[in-house]
Amino acid sequence: MEKLQRVPKKQSRKPKKEVKPRIRHTQEIKDKAAKYYILGLTLPEISKLLNEISIRTLEKWQLSQHWTELKNPINIKERVLQLNEAGKTKKEIAKLINRDQSTVFRWIKEVKGKKQIR
Repeated sequence: MEKLQRVPKKQSRKPKKEVKPRIRHTQEIKDKAAKYYILGLTLPEISKLLNEISIRTLEKWQLSQHWTELKNPINIKERVLQLNEAGKTKKEIAKLINRDQSTVFRWIKEVKGKKQIR
């Protein structure tokens, strides 16, 4: 008996998908996005302002960098008081949070007043 030879099937070659290079965003862009968020802009608005950064990327940054906590001014005021009680000067605190010394002084006074009322 003769052996039958197998005929190889033709493999259809699909064109390879074009691989987009991964976009790396600088820390400066991430900081700008966070500032816009704290100012009250929505993620789609921030996306348009920052050259169409995807909303999903902004959501990831929002979660990883805890933007929602930064947006709440009460938290930052209490944090300023904690830093002051830990021994930091008002000048050092102002530099850390990128605010004026008078703002730091006013916030400390405000939070201490609220704690005394309670």
